[in-house]
Amino acid sequence: VSTQSTGQQQSRPPTPHTWSVGVQTMYRESETQTDPYTPEYVTEKGTVPELLTLASLSYHRGLPAGLAEVEMIERAREKRAWEKTLPPVDDISQVGKRRAMMEELERKEWVIREKEIEKLQEVRLQVLKQILEKRERKKKKSSGINAEYGAAAKPASHPAHLVRGRTDNVQGE
Repeated sequence: VSTQSTGQQQSRPPTPHTWSVGVQTMYRESETQTDPYTPEYVTEKGTVPELLTLASLSYHRGLPAGLAEVEMIERAREKRAWEKTLPPVDDISQVGKRRAMMEELERKEWVIREKEIEKLQEVRLQVLKQILEKRERKKKKSSGINAEYGAAAKPASHPAHLVRGRTDNVQGE
């Protein structure tokens, strides 16, 4: 590039062959994020992989697994192992034993479920207590402010003739 006013030539640096271009979209990254990819699967006939027994768990619904999900997985493993010890359904001589074993398992599952319900109720009770305590603190704080303003807003004394005049006007109507 030459400049005509000074008569000297100014050179600029050569243009690079590649350069970075920024693009801004109107979507945030969190809006475009999808659930993790879950591929299709094929199993051998007659097999049920343990992973497929956890199909009810998915991203944001049990996954990533926390303590409760780990306990559920362990109970499912125990139940599958227990089911292998059951007498066959077609053996008529073992029907009573099978029924007794199933009733025992059902009682154990009810005990576990009752404990889970008690835990949930305890958590809810704690949350309720916290909410009530917070409300009580706000109430005490606001009543303290009202009492402070109420005492400052009252005049120390009213002239007797003004008070009497107000009551006379009310009675006269």
